[in-house]
Amino acid sequence: MGNFTFVRLCISFGLESMARYGLIFWVPVHFLGKNWKEDPSFLWVTFLLPLGMAIGAVSFGQLAVSVFKNNFRSITFGMLVCSIISFSLYTFTSSNIIIIIIIIIAFLLIACGFFVYGPQANFWALCPQILGKHKTGTAMGIMNMFGYLCAALIEPILGSVISFSKNTSILFIVIGVLCLAASINTWFLRDAKNVENY
Repeated sequence: MGNFTFVRLCISFGLESMARYGLIFWVPVHFLGKNWKEDPSFLWVTFLLPLGMAIGAVSFGQLAVSVFKNNFRSITFGMLVCSIISFSLYTFTSSNIIIIIIIIIAFLLIACGFFVYGPQANFWALCPQILGKHKTGTAMGIMNMFGYLCAALIEPILGSVISFSKNTSILFIVIGVLCLAASINTWFLRDAKNVENY
């Protein structure tokens, strides 16, 4: 915890976790609404985010190596794109939409899942880079703890914001801000070097 770069990275990871769990919990609430049993036509949205996350999890590590050449840059890019997508989703409603809008929403939800979860693999890879291989397990444990604490915080925060605004669409603004903050914070860490030998 005395390594400032690592603490900053944990903050970015916490923001990413808040965005991820916020999406998983509140997107179905937004699209399905209270009366989803009477009108289950939007039940398919519950599948799209995890689908995008699964694709992101299996491919983002390779993207970091082959495209970005740097885990910091791949995290920055992923969080930035997820922020843009979240702000875009804010403009769509869950009722009275035509088929083309449904297709756009489906694509955006898959892409949102891809970019919010994909960078997580790159966070783990930075633990030995920053703290060295002998502290990798401890670093990953602390980072994971930080992520889950932040994930637990976002649920009541988002619930309060939605209750106050009386509009579930506001969740995409909150998620967009979280992802943007993670992207900016990680961008300034992009030149960090390992402090110990691998």
